[in-house]
Formats: sequence, C-alpha cells, structure tokens
Amino acid sequence: MKFEKRLKHLEQLQVAKRYEPPLIVTRFIEPNDGEAKRLRTLRRNIKLEELK
Repeated sequence: MKFEKRLKHLEQLQVAKRYEPPLIVTRFIEPNDGEAKRLRTLRRNIKLEELK
C-alpha cells in the first residue's frame, strides 16, 4: 500500500513537471543581433524538446 502511494505521488510530480512553464530570462536583456538570434534558437529548441 505504501509503495503504491509513493508511486502515485511520483507520477503526479512527473505530470506537474511536464506542465511547468519554461524559464525565459531574455526579458531583461538587450541583446545584440547575433545574441538575439542565438537566444531565439535556444528558446525554439527548448519548445521542441517539450513537444517530444
């Protein structure tokens, strides 16, 4: 019984993690052009990872 409760709790944690919004810190940065492109690529890659 204890094991089943623990398993259920872990599954709920996993589901909660899946729906956590990604952390985006670019809001406070004024990047130059090359840097902006790199950040956009990183952000896109993060979104693609989430879709898998």
